[in-house]
Amino acid sequence: MHTIKYALLQACKVYYAYLQEHSLGCEELQVAQVVFDDPNIHIRIKAKMLNADSLMIQIGSVAPIPLNEEFGFYVRFYDEKSQILSIECLDSSVLNAVQKHKSQLKIFSDLKFLIRNLEAFFEQQNTFAIPAAPPIFAHKDSTSAYRSITTQPYLNKEQASALRDILSKPFSYVWGAPGSGKTQVVLFEALLHYVYNSTRVCVLAPTNSALEQVLQSLIKKFDTLKIERSMILRLGTPSNAFMEQYAEVCDPQILQKKQPQSLFSATSLKSRLKESLIIGMTIDAFVKRYASLDVEFAHFFLDECAFTPLIKALTLSTQNTPITLLGDHKQLMPICEMSTSHMHGDKAWANLFNLSALFMEDFFTQEHFTSSAKIFIKSQVSPLQFTHTSLNILRETHRYGDNLAKILDHHIYHNGLYGKDSPTDLFFIDCKSQPPQNKCNHAEAQVIATIFPTLLKHSNSVAVITPFVKQRKLLYEYQIPYNHTWTIHGSQGQEFEIVVFSPVMLHHHLTDSRNRHAAYALNVAVSRMKKCFILVCDYNYWIRQDEQFLTAILHCAKPYPITKTPPQKKQEYPPPTSHIIDIVPI
Repeated sequence: MHTIKYALLQACKVYYAYLQEHSLGCEELQVAQVVFDDPNIHIRIKAKMLNADSLMIQIGSVAPIPLNEEFGFYVRFYDEKSQILSIECLDSSVLNAVQKHKSQLKIFSDLKFLIRNLEAFFEQQNTFAIPAAPPIFAHKDSTSAYRSITTQPYLNKEQASALRDILSKPFSYVWGAPGSGKTQVVLFEALLHYVYNSTRVCVLAPTNSALEQVLQSLIKKFDTLKIERSMILRLGTPSNAFMEQYAEVCDPQILQKKQPQSLFSATSLKSRLKESLIIGMTIDAFVKRYASLDVEFAHFFLDECAFTPLIKALTLSTQNTPITLLGDHKQLMPICEMSTSHMHGDKAWANLFNLSALFMEDFFTQEHFTSSAKIFIKSQVSPLQFTHTSLNILRETHRYGDNLAKILDHHIYHNGLYGKDSPTDLFFIDCKSQPPQNKCNHAEAQVIATIFPTLLKHSNSVAVITPFVKQRKLLYEYQIPYNHTWTIHGSQGQEFEIVVFSPVMLHHHLTDSRNRHAAYALNVAVSRMKKCFILVCDYNYWIRQDEQFLTAILHCAKPYPITKTPPQKKQEYPPPTSHIIDIVPI
């Protein structure tokens, strides 16, 4: 029999060794320009929002080292608009070394470093369990002050039930499609209870973009109630857009490094931690920084929990603090680069990186600590079997019209999902028959390039999403800006007014909705859209497909007009894309 601590540490060791052996988990970011401004280095790299905790630098021929204070660096900010990564050198010798090897400078995003952080976290822990302590609101007296102010009457029955369980149960899960009120209603109301009772809580998400999406929604709601933004603190490196709009909630250390004269930078992190009641960070930042924060939380809220690896979520099980998971397990699961075929014997523990946070209860309730750990070799998420967890399903969505909600319910949710009376704008463009080549479809790319300038005139929030990295590169060659193109996996946690979808081909793992994983991937692509969805495809091919999600979209969609002459390809090759987001969880 093995201990829980052994299982978690073994999982980290096995997965790290596998990535190391197969040269995975590390992506070199193309360096376009290096500018020195003593003691700072400004590096222009072709990448989207970075996970600052995973950044490594290689100076000359020496091995890459982490970009952190221990090695003499401080990441000041990354401006996704100018693609400038700004780094401060804390030691003159470090700056001299970088200047000397400027032409050989390389930047990497190394996810293996995050595994080391996780291993170090578990080394310091000895208690692991589903929380038993109920929230402070389990005692009725503590909520009386809030009930006189709350806007609770606007909650529907399912949302009200979810809120009651969050505030009374040690462990709860709120499942709902986009627009069902997980964040803007249920989470918002739960956080208000804590704010009005001057009690500190922690809001977590698996990625920077997912964290900023949830914080933006919450801040706007708090603003309407005239609750000071100082009640919220976002730890970690924010995107430039988030910092410009919500500087008051950003980490004061980051603000001071980027804007030394900023009005908000005078406050220290220690004082901000004391005054803030809602502290938001990525799960990786929690792993890295929790011990040094020296704060206690009354509740953990983990958003996008289905995309969060189980092993990272298990870091929350060390505090006996109430946990609420929020998400949609009919979307993408965590991306694990180790195939389950390699997970045998003690290597089976690596599947803790493959399973999502939804398996937390399974982890603690099953008799699983055997030498083979076979209990973890499973890839099914449905049906969910929660025995102690309070499971709350939100079936009404205000994001979609009932036309799209019924399609989603038939092909994906199967739980009675319904939407608003006004229909969602669904369009299609027939790009005629042209066989895809090596996961690329030139006809789709050409049509999208034709309509893209017009779409940008209506909204700057336009995304072209495709299942394949190669199609994304092709779209760039057809003059679609790189920051407007996404793979399905790369778009996780994002939202856009208009989504244009390029399916390329019928692919078992990504577009064939008869396969559960493909259906969930398509659900992600559609759910990035807030107002309008445009499907660009070979109409005659897809309309003949039987029981396909995209075919059902075509039956409800209207033709989108095209008036301009198709553009030609550029010769310029697109910036490199991480191999990680091209991986399909099987």
